[in-house]
Amino acid sequence: MKSTKMVLLLVSISLIMGMTTVVSGATKEIIFHAGGDQFNYNPTKVQIRTPANPYPTKVLEDLAKEWEKLNPGYKIKFPAIPQSNERDWMVAQFAGGTAPHIVFQNMGIHKDADYSKGWVVNMSPYLEKSNPYVEGNKRWADLFYETWMQSLKSADGNFYWIGVDMIPIGYMYNADIFAELGLEPPKTFGEFLAVIEKIEAAGYVALSTMKSAGGAGGSSGPTWFMHPLESVMWSDRIADMDVLRPDNIIDTEELVRAIKQGIFSGKDERNLEFLQWNKRIADHYPKGWAAGGIDPYSLFVQGKIAMLEGVGGHIVRAMEDDKRTFELRTFGYPDMTEEDSRFGGGVMSGKGSAGYSTTWQITNTAVKDGTVDKCVDFLMFITAPENLKQYVNEYGFNLPGVKGVEAAPHLQGFKETMDIAEPDYYWHTLNSQMITSELWTNWTRVVAEYILEDITLDEAANRLQEWYEKSAEEVYRQNKDTWDLTKW
Repeated sequence: MKSTKMVLLLVSISLIMGMTTVVSGATKEIIFHAGGDQFNYNPTKVQIRTPANPYPTKVLEDLAKEWEKLNPGYKIKFPAIPQSNERDWMVAQFAGGTAPHIVFQNMGIHKDADYSKGWVVNMSPYLEKSNPYVEGNKRWADLFYETWMQSLKSADGNFYWIGVDMIPIGYMYNADIFAELGLEPPKTFGEFLAVIEKIEAAGYVALSTMKSAGGAGGSSGPTWFMHPLESVMWSDRIADMDVLRPDNIIDTEELVRAIKQGIFSGKDERNLEFLQWNKRIADHYPKGWAAGGIDPYSLFVQGKIAMLEGVGGHIVRAMEDDKRTFELRTFGYPDMTEEDSRFGGGVMSGKGSAGYSTTWQITNTAVKDGTVDKCVDFLMFITAPENLKQYVNEYGFNLPGVKGVEAAPHLQGFKETMDIAEPDYYWHTLNSQMITSELWTNWTRVVAEYILEDITLDEAANRLQEWYEKSAEEVYRQNKDTWDLTKW
């Protein structure tokens, strides 16, 4: 009898172990590369803040555990990803069908790179569905900023990504100086110049930028606001250029067409006005900025510069800097009104943000493993406002990419200007300098020479036009056999 009971016990144990094995074997892993543009959201192994580990985080890991409780049989894992040559690594994983199920890639660079190969999942149908983790939501896409989403739509008209944060951009300012002089953040470029004059009259350096901290030709020109400003200055001709693929973005073929047909010219009065505004602002930078002989960041935190153009990483750095003794606040770019310029009037993009920054994609690995729907569900869970704000606002490198979520306090000025109105133009609606790398290099050089008064405005315009024509002809020759020139 005892032996029979022992056999039954062993059989029961065996069955339980077998069931456990089945359950364990049924658990599916979703591998999530939670990288980001300004901030890496992947959980860190160590949660102690050190110089080698300045921003420890495990918010997404905690949220993943919450989601796993709601979705038994699934587990989210965060892989180690190479820090260098990440794109090369990603392409190799895509090609081999071994990419993580969800990955980070910058859609400002890669939005048209992978979908035609079947490497990433079309998210457009899912964006039309309701998000079950947001009460009352009937369309997931309604949580996001429509204008900024449209700017990163792929060439086939679909979205292959979900954005969780937006890059903050504009000016951080010394609120103590503003209070001392009775100043408020400017809303127009005319007000901006008036604020600059009052600050300089009080003996302060009014402003500088982190854009060209290495010098006038440094990273890429004298300001970041040049990108949205060019679109505003050319607003009455955008429709004449945006004809081959009407999407409010002048792509390379459309720009080449516009240059060759004389619609766009470096000598056009709109471009002259655009160059003059770049100079008007840069003229107020501290002496030595053009040669890279100063550190604008250090001067700002020491209270010697009142306003500093920068992005989220610069602001976080300044917030944590022990040398800063003043209150720091932020504001987005002002509008260029018709009173400021005869070419003004358009609502400028970049009013606090340059658009979506961290964009996550579901890959062909999820298709192969049959986990696409669960990957979508997880992304819905972590883009619910109450969840998203936990990881985006933990250190505040970026603005929340979902409507209705408050920004980190030091970015609130950017959030306020971003929410004023949807911009008329995208950050990159018209970037005339981007046809070739050679054009970009020479554009920054010529503009720097004009700002420093080594050449006149007319000389700058003539030289730029020569580079526009040269670059347009070069790209035209390379593509004329594949472009449909009958549509020109």
